Amino acid sequence: VFLGKDWRFVGAKSELAYLLAAVTGIEAEILTHQKRLDAVSVADRMGWASDRETTRAEDRAYSLFGIFGINLPIIYGEGDRAFLRLQKEILQAIPDQSLFIW
Repeated sequence: VFLGKDWRFVGAKSELAYLLAAVTGIEAEILTHQKRLDAVSVADRMGWASDRETTRAEDRAYSLFGIFGINLPIIYGEGDRAFLRLQKEILQAIPDQSLFIW
C-alpha cells in the first residue's frame, strides 16, 4: 500500500508496479514477487542503488543488506568501509562474480 504525504491512499503495489519499475529500474516482476530476487545478477542489484544518495556513507551499504539477504552489524562512523564489508559478504554468500562489473 502506498500513501501520499497527507496519508491518503495512492495505490497498491500491484497497481503501481509498472510505474515503480519505470522510476526505480527494478523489473515489475521483481516488485510483485513474480520473479525471484536471486534470479537477478549481483551487478543488476547493485545498479539499482548506484545513484542512491544517503546522509552517511555507510548507509549506502546498509540500505543494500535486504536485497542481498546479508546481515552484518551496523557500525556507524565506519564510512566507506561498510561497502567493502558488504562486498566481501556478498562474494562469500552469492556465487556471482558480476559484483566486479557493476
